[in-house]
Amino acid sequence: IFAHQTIAVTEDTYENLFPFKEIDVFGKKKSGLRFGVIADTHFGSPTFDLGVLRAAYRHFEEQGITDVLHAGNVLAGKAEKRYRQADRLTEDLEEQIQFLQEQYPRQPGIKTHFILGHADRTFEDGQINPGHEIQDARGDFHYLGVVETDLVFSPEGKKPFSIRVYNERPIYTYGVSYQAQKKLASMTGGDKPSIWLVSGTQQLWHSRYQDVEAIKLPGLQHQTLKMRDRAYSGNVGFLILNV
Repeated sequence: IFAHQTIAVTEDTYENLFPFKEIDVFGKKKSGLRFGVIADTHFGSPTFDLGVLRAAYRHFEEQGITDVLHAGNVLAGKAEKRYRQADRLTEDLEEQIQFLQEQYPRQPGIKTHFILGHADRTFEDGQINPGHEIQDARGDFHYLGVVETDLVFSPEGKKPFSIRVYNERPIYTYGVSYQAQKKLASMTGGDKPSIWLVSGTQQLWHSRYQDVEAIKLPGLQHQTLKMRDRAYSGNVGFLILNV
């Protein structure tokens, strides 16, 4: 029997992580949330699109965004042996963090809150948690947890709602919505979030399903050799979410 220590999936809940502010909803001023969303940057991958990431943060600054949510796979992590040379610039954790420290955009007044995804977790050895390493390297980064984290918000005089951030390992199914719909259908009623942000697959999809606003997020990485071998192409982009 081989026992391997792993970083436990985070079950932490953060309350009112982002401030409520006045936002424009179809021409009307409402109290709500407005924040940027980034996923799957994969620092250490030759297919990572730094230009789009820089454009995203310039746009966030122009739009008055103060908080950005990074939904995981911050680093490229380690690859399967056959894809190692083509899909990674380096497999060294410190080098990937150095790439991020030097190249990730720094915009005054913007804080990036992030979770670790399945690619980040390939570095785990029971002692090193890349989340703490990244947060130490960049003072404008705030580590939230591993794979899944709930953000709960309580607007004044209204019912609380939750935003779940989740990073899943892609299975390369024939339908973009299939994996997300199956997981939502298996959740019990009390465990379902109001909004579900899903990263890791780098495919954009949005639907109200099982009474949940589900959004699969685009990434910042172009097609890798592994993705091409599995007839799988990702969407490159970023979002601003108004709630």
